Amino acid sequence: MDIVVPRTRQTLTRCEERILVFCALDAYGSYDVRGIELGRQNPNRILCEQIKLMNNSMRARSPYAVWAESGLLEGELRELAELPPDADLADMADEEWAAVKVLLKTTYDCVMRPRLGAAAVTKILYLHRPRLVAITDAEVAEFFECQTLPPVDRAMAVAEHVREMARFDGNDSALTVIQQ
Repeated sequence: MDIVVPRTRQTLTRCEERILVFCALDAYGSYDVRGIELGRQNPNRILCEQIKLMNNSMRARSPYAVWAESGLLEGELRELAELPPDADLADMADEEWAAVKVLLKTTYDCVMRPRLGAAAVTKILYLHRPRLVAITDAEVAEFFECQTLPPVDRAMAVAEHVREMARFDGNDSALTVIQQ
């Protein structure tokens, strides 16, 4: 099963196979499953355990001290609380996306700072809003040719690209299979 990148018309091949390998061999069980469970239990709090999961499973090196010094750990994060928990990047109407996009950017503006860039922040916020936040690591940013943008703009650009891919005719059936 293939997915087309609308802007470049590039085709991502063997998507289902690649996702299955990722889920079986990579970070899915140790990061996504447990991290999202913690995110559902604590929808508006970034937890030390989530930082540990990210660092152990996602080849990230985001020091606890940086998160703690920022005041972002364990307390209620107002900006995250304003993001609808059920927001879906692919499925929401354009009008709803326009409103949620502002909230998402505000959340990124609040959380991203020196030593907490797009990769770490999106990997953590994804655990709280998995159908809304697009993980924006270096490989993804390079793929979408937005790696030179400032971190907040980079994360927003990736979200726009992922939304566009998900809504592109012909990709919907492939994405439905992958989501299951």
